[in-house]
Amino acid sequence: FGKGEEFLIRPTGVAERDGVLYIADPGAQALWIFDPPNQRFVKVERIGRTSLASPVAVALGPAGGVFLADSSLKKVFLVNREGKFVRTAVGEGLDRPAGIAYDEGTARLYVADSTGHRIVVFGADGARILTWGRRGNGDGEFNHPTHVGVDRTGTVLVIDALNFRLQAFDREGRFLWKMGGHGDGSGDFAGPKGVATD
Repeated sequence: FGKGEEFLIRPTGVAERDGVLYIADPGAQALWIFDPPNQRFVKVERIGRTSLASPVAVALGPAGGVFLADSSLKKVFLVNREGKFVRTAVGEGLDRPAGIAYDEGTARLYVADSTGHRIVVFGADGARILTWGRRGNGDGEFNHPTHVGVDRTGTVLVIDALNFRLQAFDREGRFLWKMGGHGDGSGDFAGPKGVATD
């Protein structure tokens, strides 16, 4: 929609609410908001006074808001449905946020901190509640976790990218199960890139 040409360059994350798509695009250094019901789009390149550098993940947040993780800025922002800055949800304590998921039932934000090899959990006020994981290939250990999702029961699903697997945890970070491994056979992964539940 609009008069000028705009292009998605390297979209890496997407969320949808009421027919509106929110797309994290580190190639364009932007959050795209596509609003077909109103025949418009918004390209958000700044959050407040901060220029986006590498927005890699997006997740639906509270009160119609949307969380956006920028891996280079090492921050997670909360914006409203139009892309206007609400607050910095996480401003410190992350090495490289790569994936985010919001659990509406508990008002918890789960962040896959890729180079920290961990999952970091924040409360509604932005305070750190919980951290789990370390570098390794055992149960509950990670080698660059990149994506995270939460289902309705509170199961936290984590793409453990360089261990080529999916791991599942309860809300408190207790290991539940895993699947996958490096290879090209049934149940193996070569490069897992995302996770979602329905």
